[in-house]
Amino acid sequence: MGEVAMTAGFGSVRRFNAAIRQLYRRTPTQIRRIVRQTGIASENEYFFRLRFRPPYDWHGMLRFLAPRATPG
Repeated sequence: MGEVAMTAGFGSVRRFNAAIRQLYRRTPTQIRRIVRQTGIASENEYFFRLRFRPPYDWHGMLRFLAPRATPG
């Protein structure tokens, strides 16, 4: 998680966790626990918006990820 936080531009994992907590009102640990549950309730569903700047090949990335997607 530390590598993800640093790559995303956060100065520390603590700042990354604070941003997640502020945005989703849950800690990353709580979100991971919810994901492990079977039959996730609708209030525990999350939509992550991934922003990008051109010339990023967004459609190419979607074509790459589509066959690798995990159902559900």
